Amino acid sequence: MRLSNKRHLVEIKPQPESSKIVKIAMTYSKLKASPKYRRRVSRIACDKIISDAMVVEYIGNFPGHTSHANSKGNTVQNYIRVQPTVIDTIKNAVTTENSSSIYRRLGESADFNEQPRNLKQIYNIKSAVKSNISCTSKNFSENIASVENMVLSHPFVQELVISKGNVPSIILYTEFQMRDIAQQCASSDDDVSVLAIYKTFNLGDLYVTIFSYKQKFLIRCKSGENPIFMGPILLHGTSTAEIFGKFFWKIREDLGINNCKNLVIGSDGYQKCIS
Repeated sequence: MRLSNKRHLVEIKPQPESSKIVKIAMTYSKLKASPKYRRRVSRIACDKIISDAMVVEYIGNFPGHTSHANSKGNTVQNYIRVQPTVIDTIKNAVTTENSSSIYRRLGESADFNEQPRNLKQIYNIKSAVKSNISCTSKNFSENIASVENMVLSHPFVQELVISKGNVPSIILYTEFQMRDIAQQCASSDDDVSVLAIYKTFNLGDLYVTIFSYKQKFLIRCKSGENPIFMGPILLHGTSTAEIFGKFFWKIREDLGINNCKNLVIGSDGYQKCIS
């Protein structure tokens, strides 16, 4: 009952026996377009009575139908989602059949609910299938061939290291990084930055070994510390002293012998890096 616009629970006297009580569970949901329009679903929630029956009630005034989010323009026809089975049929057909024949075949022989939306949808699916095939069809040798071209054209790719018995390795850095390392880590000042080297694991199909150092000329506003900058990177599939030696030798060549005399290098203790 309600008193002073407040709901109060009034105990029923006498109370019914527990064996005669039937519980009713009610679930409410609101329409996104109009929260005042609600749906109430009532069902029996009692172990003694097993029933799948439900009572569905709608409360409020229905605001009317609105256009689907994927509907474009003032089109008379509403947006209809194509069945997933139709999408799968189109995906299997686009590899051997042209788009127009697929659209005609499905449009003439299939039920309305099993038809593609339009010809453009088939074009889009065919484009997506081709893109997926081109991305997955590249093997390791094709990727290595692409890296070989990047050595000549990309400023970040410095060298592709290929040796018998080892997975090809890639050395990455820019000339600006080497000049900055020479200034920050190889100067004659007492306060030089340590050139640290770390090897990462489980980052992908290849290992990543990276140099890093602190930029002395910059200071973070909050911490007051020097920020850490990224240095040369080695992408490698095998971790041998030979691979790391070629990586270090390449950096030594570009830094210059005089700059290497003042370098202070730190590592995480990985034996192949320090041997």
